[in-house]
Amino acid sequence: MRVVFAVIMVFSLLFGLGTDRSLVMLDALLKVPENGLTLCLNLVLMASIWNGFLNIASDSGLVERLANACQFLFSRIYPQLPSKDKAIGYIATNFIGNCLGLGSLAMVSGLKAMQRMDELAGHQGRASRSMKTMLIFNTTGFSLFPMTIMTLRAQYQAPDPTDFMPYTALLGLLVLIIGLGLQVCLEKHG
Repeated sequence: MRVVFAVIMVFSLLFGLGTDRSLVMLDALLKVPENGLTLCLNLVLMASIWNGFLNIASDSGLVERLANACQFLFSRIYPQLPSKDKAIGYIATNFIGNCLGLGSLAMVSGLKAMQRMDELAGHQGRASRSMKTMLIFNTTGFSLFPMTIMTLRAQYQAPDPTDFMPYTALLGLLVLIIGLGLQVCLEKHG
């Protein structure tokens, strides 16, 4: 693959110089680092602001109350887990974090949930049903407030950085339902 990219780079450079586009190429080369730094800075600032909101929500008990409200649902989705086990709380917190677009909260609670489910399964060395279900929840991309995408769209001057949200929420929910349905079908029919 390195050879392919090297050939493309050399060809592009020679083509640009041969067609008298060296000023355009130089301008692009000088703007790429600046644009990359600006993008990274905006993403870091967005993450800092939302992590601050998360800390306030966590300290006020809001995240815990939302997770407790979801525990009934998750004790039904994960029937093989004890209903009052901390794994259910971690799973609910992970789901709330994903729904709110708070990836750092979702990642930490998701890892804790996986560790706890591995302990409950007896460290078998393979994924249990509940671990697979959790993986489906995390990989389907269901989010009500995808903050990173909203930040990127605002950075690049989208007319309305939030106009995509209903579509991504609906699509994420649809993919989640399909994923859970496929899991049930595969378990029943091997």
